[in-house]
Amino acid sequence: MKRIISDLIYGRSSTSNGLIALAVISLIALGCACGDMDLGNIGKNSNTAPAETNTTTPVETSDDSLPSNSVIQALAKETTREFSQAIDSGDFGDIYENSSPDFQTTYTEEQMRDAFKVFTAQKKRVVPILNRAAGMDAEFSPEPYIRTEKG
Repeated sequence: MKRIISDLIYGRSSTSNGLIALAVISLIALGCACGDMDLGNIGKNSNTAPAETNTTTPVETSDDSLPSNSVIQALAKETTREFSQAIDSGDFGDIYENSSPDFQTTYTEEQMRDAFKVFTAQKKRVVPILNRAAGMDAEFSPEPYIRTEKG
């Protein structure tokens, strides 16, 4: 039991690494502005609370304004493949160019590369997990919806 907990805490569990990577990819693929998450300072600790919280409210829309489930699944799979290639090659240019405008204005490609250097350092473990995940259907919780941010 100690070994299992230690593996999870120190990132030696390929399952937990894969789930974390899939979560990050889903956020990028679906255009997450990432609120208070600062990928450039991911390794730094802070005891201060953020001055402003970013709240999002689902917009009431008809089902026709959302992409179909097959399009959403294809987008998640494509982004997972791009992320896997970026981890494998160390070149985050393609995935960065395909990320949301909000993401691009918040973070640079270099900040993205630095944030995922733990994954690139362990690419022999991470890439096979991502390739396997790219072949699976994503499960979203909550279900996808249209949102507005900052007006």
